[in-house]
Amino acid sequence: MADTDGSYAVLVGLDWADQKHDLHCLFVQDGKQQHVVLPSAPRLQLLATSRPLTTDRAVVEPCVLRVHQLVAEIRALNKAIKNFDKSIGCVLD
Repeated sequence: MADTDGSYAVLVGLDWADQKHDLHCLFVQDGKQQHVVLPSAPRLQLLATSRPLTTDRAVVEPCVLRVHQLVAEIRALNKAIKNFDKSIGCVLD
């Protein structure tokens, strides 16, 4: 979302290859782009020292079930993407 001064930031992606899980962001201001890498270490340190907002099982358990459902969906999507990639590779070869 752009501010009134025309500057904005875009999340470009996560760096999974090196297992650091750094965030790659693209900041744009006055038409100039700047690529910035936000290291994962400070974020992970915050997670290690954080405390839950609630421990109420009525709130937590449905959220855990939802996360499990989303993980299953992501795994299915990843499998489908791999199948598409294989099919595309066969066509291009």
